[in-house]
Amino acid sequence: MEYKETNVDGGSMDDEHETTGKLKAKVILENLKGDLSYGIQDVPPISTCMFLGFQQYLTMFGATLALPLLLSTVFCMNNDLVALSELISTIFFVSGMVTVLQTTFGCRLPIVQGGTFVFVAPTMAILSLRGECPQPLPENATQYEFDTATEIWQSRIREIQGAIAVSSIVQVVIGFSGILGLLMRYIGPLCIAPTIALIGLSLVEPATYLSGQHWGISLL
Repeated sequence: MEYKETNVDGGSMDDEHETTGKLKAKVILENLKGDLSYGIQDVPPISTCMFLGFQQYLTMFGATLALPLLLSTVFCMNNDLVALSELISTIFFVSGMVTVLQTTFGCRLPIVQGGTFVFVAPTMAILSLRGECPQPLPENATQYEFDTATEIWQSRIREIQGAIAVSSIVQVVIGFSGILGLLMRYIGPLCIAPTIALIGLSLVEPATYLSGQHWGISLL
């Protein structure tokens, strides 16, 4: 497709260049779209938007809810439903807060910032060094026993929080140093795909156990 710059009715050349640039950009976007149903700047119908939004909600709800349910076991929360509810409410609150910050002040990607399963396997490995969890408290447990059980799972969470804080500093250093760009030359799909598969395989046992407790939740 060819474009010719002309001066019509005494119009300025800047306006003509701007119009030509918009046309070229439109052609580039059409070429990038390819076989996709919607391009970057396309707006689907409202019915499609509602369906895709509900689909995203189900995806994020299950993934966000699965993390505290998986980690509550290694945190030794046992049957402390109050502590588990606090853990679930915390991840939902932080996920929403980070999503608002990312879409407002960050790179503004149309995504929901949720928890990551990357740290699940290291978390289980770190906490396995502390030994087995104590036995669940009896129904007639004293206040001292409740406080002791609470301190156990809170100390485990503090340990993981410290490990994540240190690892995040390492990630920031790697990002700003530009090392990641050099490593990406040698890290391809053949390296990334097995890593993700190993993370998923490490979650088979707890996922099977939790799915067997309630078929409705496992269906979500």
